[in-house]
Order: sequence, then C-alpha cells, then structure tokens
Amino acid sequence: MALSMVSETKIGLGLITCDRPEGCQKALGSLPWSRLLSVVLVNDGPAETLAKANIESAWPLQIIQNESRLGVGRSKNRAIKKLLASGVDHFFLMEDDIFIKNPSVFDRYLEAARSTGIQHLNFSQHGLKNKNAKGVSSPVAVVSYGNFQIALHRHCVGALSYYSRTCLEAVGLMDEEFYNGGEHLEHTYRIICAGFHPPFWFFADVYHSEDLLGDEPWSPVQSIIASRHRQSDLIDKSEIIFAARHGCTIGNIPVVQKREVLQCLEKIRRKFGGGCSQAKQAVITWQSQPFCGGMGNTFLARLFGTRKQARPTY
Repeated sequence: MALSMVSETKIGLGLITCDRPEGCQKALGSLPWSRLLSVVLVNDGPAETLAKANIESAWPLQIIQNESRLGVGRSKNRAIKKLLASGVDHFFLMEDDIFIKNPSVFDRYLEAARSTGIQHLNFSQHGLKNKNAKGVSSPVAVVSYGNFQIALHRHCVGALSYYSRTCLEAVGLMDEEFYNGGEHLEHTYRIICAGFHPPFWFFADVYHSEDLLGDEPWSPVQSIIASRHRQSDLIDKSEIIFAARHGCTIGNIPVVQKREVLQCLEKIRRKFGGGCSQAKQAVITWQSQPFCGGMGNTFLARLFGTRKQARPTY
C-alpha cells in the first residue's frame, strides 16, 4: 500500500505504563510521532515514578494519571475512551516494554487490516510462547493475500494490539471485572465472536512483525504483572469470570479445522477488505507443528504456558 493511501488515516496510540520509567521513555522516544494524530499515556503507577521517565515537553502527549492502581485492562479502557473522543479511526494499545524498531510499523498494520479485512491484530513476538526453542517466530500458518502476508499464531499476546474503530464500536471496551489477568484475551474472544478476526487459536499478526517491533527480554521478574504477589490467584479468578461470561473455559474452546479457518478468512476479507482494490483471496501455508495438541485447560496455561514452564508475559 502506497504511503499516500495511509497518510490520510487518523491513527491513535495508547501507551500504558506502570513502575517502569526507563521502558516508558524508550517507548515514547521510538514513536514515529508524525504518523500519530493522538497519543495518550496512562500511568498506572505513582506520578513520582513517571517523572523519572523525563518526558520531553515537545512530545504532543496527553497524560492520564490513575489515582490508584486500576490494572492494565482498565487503564487500556481509559486510553481507548480518550482516543475515541479524539476522532481517530485506527487504535494501537502498547505497553511499556515494547518499542518501535521500524517507523513504518503502523502503516504495515493498517495495510494488513485493509488487505485481509481483519479488524484486530496482536503483536505475537512478545515473550516466548509464539517462538521455537531457538527464539524464532513459529506461526501455525502463513496467509498470503497477493504480495502481503500475515501470520496466525496459537497464543494471544496483548503487549501491542491494533483495533479499527468499527471493531471497537461494535464490541466495546475490555471487561473491567478482569484485573491483570486475561482482559485482552477475553476481549479478543468477543471480537472473534463478532466476526472481526479469525477463529480462536489462530491469532493474527503481521508476518515478521519482529522486524517492526522490539521488546525487553521477558522474565517473571521483568514483568510487573507476573512478578506481583498472588498473580496466580488473579488468573484463576479470571478463568471463573470467563466461564461465567461465555459458558466454557478457555481450554474447551474448540480448535476448528483448516477448512473452517480459510472460510472465515475469506468471509472477513469479503466483508471488510473490499476497501482495498488489491485485496486478494487468501492462500494458506500451514506450518509443521501440532494442529490440535497442547491447548491448555486454564487461563494460567493460556497466558503463561504450563505450570512447569517459564511464564511469558501478556
């Protein structure tokens, strides 16, 4: 997609930070500011910690300071509300351990949405879950739309997410009953049920997104959320909430057959990808990894892997 096609778009970014001033400063300093109509920073930690980030006065930034720790989902909702009011059409939510490597990143995600019709994408390469033992991206499938490709991954990672206005207005905000455990996963599930994204277990991202975005090396200590006391209890509570909302646990959501994935992708392309004159029919290349195995029965397994594995962040 030519730059002239995306230069007229209204892009907004919500950056969520908590107790990580160095990461916040690095994230802000990496942004291609000229591509962003509105940038909202939500601080879920103390104001004195944010002050250490040395935010430049030249940055056109709106800062929301939470009076108490609201958690990542509620903080993201505050950012979304502010961005909706500012009139943006394309929304990116980013956490403070992500940074921009390539200034064309937002245009690439918009090209993905327009080429495929998919209205919600998640950066897949934060943490360990969508990588092989060598740390290389390991998608379930690569989908080609003419010259543009996306990847489908088993794990839904919420450190950077894209949403169209159409998607958010139809589905709404994150469920604030969740607290630092599964908000983005449940939100993506509702987006899937509304027909804006491929089936569950086939989470969409730009192919080779690791060339566009970087992240701080993940560990349970590095992750502000995973390192906190009683985090497992919060995840268990999230699983109960999810089951009450949707009548099933995460592990009971079926893995659909390959044929159904392709049918869903084509339905989304025909419905939402028509605005791009070069939108092509999807062609899927399946990767060599188990199709139905290892899905996990709990939120804890889905967000962090099995209880014997290191827990990747979300």
